[in-house]
Amino acid sequence: MHNVMLGVLVVSMLALFILVLKKRSSGRLLGYAVFHALAAAVALYLLNTTQMLGDLTIPINPVSVMVMAVLGVPGLILLIALKVAVI
Repeated sequence: MHNVMLGVLVVSMLALFILVLKKRSSGRLLGYAVFHALAAAVALYLLNTTQMLGDLTIPINPVSVMVMAVLGVPGLILLIALKVAVI
């Protein structure tokens, strides 16, 4: 069952990738999304390594990177507030 689900995931990702690359405007949008995700990951890494937040560290995972990539600085504030509220 696990292998079937993995196969469906891979095939659907490839189909989506092909559809996105067929249109030029979609490729540009994909480029922006990748750039913002990488910038968010680097920003989270720098915040964690320089300890600008004190002892508070925000884990670098796909959810936190996407929240920060989409929302920017308000996303960072949201992640900090969630981390403080949970701990």
